[in-house]
Amino acid sequence: MLISQVSIEEVKKLPIMTPKEKAEMELIRRFKVRIMNVKIQNLQPDILNAYLQFTIGGDFSDDFIITPSGKKVISLEGQRGPSIKTELMRGAEKDEIRRYKLNFDCEYRGSYIMLREQKLEIEVHFKIKHEI
Repeated sequence: MLISQVSIEEVKKLPIMTPKEKAEMELIRRFKVRIMNVKIQNLQPDILNAYLQFTIGGDFSDDFIITPSGKKVISLEGQRGPSIKTELMRGAEKDEIRRYKLNFDCEYRGSYIMLREQKLEIEVHFKIKHEI
């Protein structure tokens, strides 16, 4: 089965476990999280100035909901995990690959079951410089 055919709900479903297996999965552990050697490639036709923001863990979500009056609003729930921003990459030409000098370490504490609910979020903040 291809990964794109599996829904998030299916991934989050826990397999049937014995009480001993469940106790093992619920045991709190320490996980070392490391982000390093990050590369970014400008696929835009214009010059790109960008930085990245990594958020490790957390169960934060933002969804559009429709209120009883019919108004569309954003619902914010959960908390974000620790995050780090890279330095600003300036003037990347089309198809140019740049490396960020990044070495980020943090520790996550939780069980395997808790880990299934956490997110890794990578945000790209950019400004395109248009040629005139």
